[in-house]
Amino acid sequence: MIKLRPHNEEAKRLALEHDGFCLFMEQRTGKTPVACAIIQERAPDLLLIACPKIAMEDTWGSHLRQYNIRAEVKVVCLDSIWGMRRQLRKWLEKGKRPFIVCDESHRIKNRKSKVSRAMRMLATYCQYKLALTGTPIDAKLEEFWPQFDFIDPTIFGRWAAKTDRFGHLLGPPGFQEQYCVKGGFMGRKIIGYKNLKTFHRKLDSRFHRVELEAV
Repeated sequence: MIKLRPHNEEAKRLALEHDGFCLFMEQRTGKTPVACAIIQERAPDLLLIACPKIAMEDTWGSHLRQYNIRAEVKVVCLDSIWGMRRQLRKWLEKGKRPFIVCDESHRIKNRKSKVSRAMRMLATYCQYKLALTGTPIDAKLEEFWPQFDFIDPTIFGRWAAKTDRFGHLLGPPGFQEQYCVKGGFMGRKIIGYKNLKTFHRKLDSRFHRVELEAV
């Protein structure tokens, strides 16, 4: 088992306060050991890790062997997740405490992509969710929504509110209504943002950032 450094212990502590959390940790700050320590603490019965192909064995295979994790484990390539989604859903439905990890979660920032849709669907069958990325997040607020929808759909709610055929709201406003300013052709393009204080308050409640230079 890898001994965690103080900044890793802090990341672990914050993540364990919630069943769903985002760790935005730059490369070489130890995000995989932190994730393994969190998994060990949660002691799930099923563990699904979706990651880039290059990380399946070199990163996750080697790290999981160093921790006493007794779960039934599946490590799946993110590029294959769409085609395997039904099979994986049936597997997760068998679990009592399933845990899902999205490694390199910036890969699901496009809410319309197949990998994003599949990961967010699978997360609904899991008690514990962890999103990991070391890649700096783009300034576009809408790219946070899929990652936070993955860890906990209640944080920001639906992407768009339900409306009737006349465009009248039938329920609470969604993410785009609350935080995005629309314009351009037919008012469909995001041209700005609003309610930033509320947005950042919600964002800060469920993610932790670790920069290599700082540690």
